[in-house]
Amino acid sequence: MKLSRIDVQARLGDDAICGQCWIDRDEPFGCACKSLLVGQSAGPEAVRDGRSQDDGSRGAGDGAADMARCGSGVIVLPWPPKELSPNARVHWAKKSKAAKQYRSECYLLTKKAGIAAPLADEILFALEFVPPDRRKRDDDNLLASCKALRDGVADALGIDDNRFITQLRISRETVKGGEVRVRIQGESA
Repeated sequence: MKLSRIDVQARLGDDAICGQCWIDRDEPFGCACKSLLVGQSAGPEAVRDGRSQDDGSRGAGDGAADMARCGSGVIVLPWPPKELSPNARVHWAKKSKAAKQYRSECYLLTKKAGIAAPLADEILFALEFVPPDRRKRDDDNLLASCKALRDGVADALGIDDNRFITQLRISRETVKGGEVRVRIQGESA
């Protein structure tokens, strides 16, 4: 199922939805799984089952004021498309189209999360890759396939991505469809 920027924007309206559900199925709105919604902000740390939140009903817009004050937050973004892998053997036009679509998805989901750009000169950009299966993955290939993610987040924050200090981690847990948990935090000088 191919999604345009307008489709993604329409699906991210008032009802935040799970990225896995609307990517894999043609259901319009609603989430069949109980995972943290893609693009949903979870405050200082991200959780999948909502236990550290009040009652699990905290939406993507809640806590935006807190994040704007402290300039930090965590968002959950979709797993990068396979066409963006450095090992993928795809036509340049197909790769370009996938990168453009992934960048716009990450931009919209970051905007929806309501994270403000930290005021610090250097910003910690911590990526935690939660893969869709247990296959071994190289961290350098994962980082290269997330260039569009990084650019989309930087666009949403309204900053240049050269301010990011990147940290990455590959999680041992797996999630259906995979996800990338992004933590943004201002670094003190």
